[in-house]
Amino acid sequence: MNSADLQILKDLNWRFLHPWGKRRIYTIALQNGKLYTAKLIDIKNFNKEGWDSALALEQHINILQCISVDILSNNVAILMEHANLPSLEEILSSPYKSPPEYIVREIVGQILDGVKFLHDNNVTHGKLTADSILFQNLEKSDICVAKIDNYGFTSPPDDDERRDMIESISGQQDTDDIINADMKKFDVFMVGLLMMRLLAKGSDTLNTTQLPEGKLRK
Repeated sequence: MNSADLQILKDLNWRFLHPWGKRRIYTIALQNGKLYTAKLIDIKNFNKEGWDSALALEQHINILQCISVDILSNNVAILMEHANLPSLEEILSSPYKSPPEYIVREIVGQILDGVKFLHDNNVTHGKLTADSILFQNLEKSDICVAKIDNYGFTSPPDDDERRDMIESISGQQDTDDIINADMKKFDVFMVGLLMMRLLAKGSDTLNTTQLPEGKLRK
């Protein structure tokens, strides 16, 4: 963690605990003792047109809730609900096989529920990769749910970025029809690619994964 980010957190009275992933994302604690996730974004990458809609979203079980946004001189500090389990990317990159197909269907169904909620509230994601899908234990429960992260606060991808995302995941190069689709259709297409990646890993018994059998919300 760089010293400038640490100073930003201190100035906001957010107590740094540890970094979360490779980006400027940190687990913090507030004075109430609860854990939260802090995200720092360079202001030039901040989606100034879409952030107010994202911040105004009501709570949804499959959306990582945004609590506050502080616009600073060169950065934006976003306080988010804390997801305490790894991202879908970490699961896909692990040596373990994918959960059985019925669990994959449940995960994808939860992601689609979250995407529908975003779209119904005029928020598009634009960068719905496996890094943007987190898992969280429900409070006082051993049930875990999928949570969509990274929505609405960064600038939407341009055509080249969309093409790169598709090609890096699927290897598909003839992507003009997808690139030219509106952002809502692109979000749904990206969910399909996530499902493809999960199924491509094959299936194995759930006790070799981080999603214990019977514990995913139905």
